[in-house]
Amino acid sequence: MARVAHDGIDRRSFLRLAALGAGTVALSTWPVGPAAAGSPGPGGVVSGLAVGRGRSVAVGQDAAGHAAVWLAEAGGPWQLAPGPPPAPAVLGDVTAVRGGYVAAGSLTGSPATWWSSDGSSWRPGAVLAVPGHLVAVAASGTGVLAAGAVTDGETAEGIEPLLVTVARSGGAWGRLGTSGIGALPHGSLTAVAHHAGSWVVAGATHDRSTLWSGDDGEHWTAHPDGATEPIVWSSLLGAGGELLALGTAVAGGAVHLARSVDGRAWQLAPVPNVLAELGVDLRAAATDAATGVVTAGGAGALVQDVVG
Repeated sequence: MARVAHDGIDRRSFLRLAALGAGTVALSTWPVGPAAAGSPGPGGVVSGLAVGRGRSVAVGQDAAGHAAVWLAEAGGPWQLAPGPPPAPAVLGDVTAVRGGYVAAGSLTGSPATWWSSDGSSWRPGAVLAVPGHLVAVAASGTGVLAAGAVTDGETAEGIEPLLVTVARSGGAWGRLGTSGIGALPHGSLTAVAHHAGSWVVAGATHDRSTLWSGDDGEHWTAHPDGATEPIVWSSLLGAGGELLALGTAVAGGAVHLARSVDGRAWQLAPVPNVLAELGVDLRAAATDAATGVVTAGGAGALVQDVVG
């Protein structure tokens, strides 16, 4: 695997580097493509999405490789936020919390977080004093959990999984145990969600992908994802009482969708055509629990529709 500097690695690169060593989902009716004002455009990459407080927030990088944030009010166009975290921040994901948003990623090769009350301007949170990156973050009613990997300090390859709790203001760390997950050599935890009273995380290496659930944030139980090939599960999102896993195959980049009622038993499901067309460009997805609208996106495009 080629060595890549930490600075400038977007979330898909994180995921790809990590992976290489009852209802239906439709995502078709409201494209927000490169021509839309404020959308990522050619060269722009969305790495994480959050919906909350009447606003959608997308994080990633612009065409120049700098950290970028886009905002959209309900039904409105995407606008570039004026105050993203400055370079050399690399934004991996974002989640809505009470009072604002928490973004997770890396800063000069170390796991880092940021906080915003409105998604527009951001202030630094905490930086963990180990080499690594965070590529996923999610909130429950009582906490925020971010996931990624500790790296070897020279590349983005993971050497062990990383799970940390984050204060809602973006600061204060609490590193969690990963008993039951294993080392994940050359891999990373790639998605996280809170569902049915438990945390659920996904991870991948070059030859396998797995989903785990944990009730105490310290001990984790593995659950097969039903796939016959390793999948980079880039998003876990709640929809209609279920938990959906969205991601792409390590080999070839085909989009896959898995569904679970309890976050433990998973079944693969048909992938809607428009979502399948995103292919390897699929980086992130988020659900608006109030409206059932799902937003998905990646390189230069965002699409939205209602989960039925």
